[in-house]
Amino acid sequence: QQSGFEAPDDAWTHYRIGEAYAAINDHARAIRWYEQAVEKGPDHLRFLDKLGVALTQANRLQEASDVFDRLVSANPTFENGLNNRGFMHLVLGDIEAAEADFRATLSLSPDLEQAQANLASILINTGRTSEARPIVERLIEQHPSNAEYRQAMAFIAQQSGTP
Repeated sequence: QQSGFEAPDDAWTHYRIGEAYAAINDHARAIRWYEQAVEKGPDHLRFLDKLGVALTQANRLQEASDVFDRLVSANPTFENGLNNRGFMHLVLGDIEAAEADFRATLSLSPDLEQAQANLASILINTGRTSEARPIVERLIEQHPSNAEYRQAMAFIAQQSGTP
């Protein structure tokens, strides 16, 4: 017996269902719903961004990289897309491209915590602690209860011999 109710078939509904599956770490279903959201609303960059994140979480890295490239090509000033593409470059081992994307992200949105943390991590892990110091100081100022940022600063201080 049919109730006469028809489920909405619009981009935002598909996106929200994808979000629900992403929230419970069901990446395969999240991807399927995000793909439908992108198909129905190709101009909504957030849909592409979420699709790329879900693909990353599902370890479908090349597909995720392609989605982030498409996203940044569509709008080079979409800071979440730039930051996520930078992370994808990092995962794929292209540190220079990752750093470039994190710096581009911060030029658009200087307070974006994840981009600051990502860039600081690259700088620390490539021996450029003096360059990382002001970024980590800013992170601590913005997020004083974050123990990881304090640990990073302790490491920088140890490396440079200054408190």
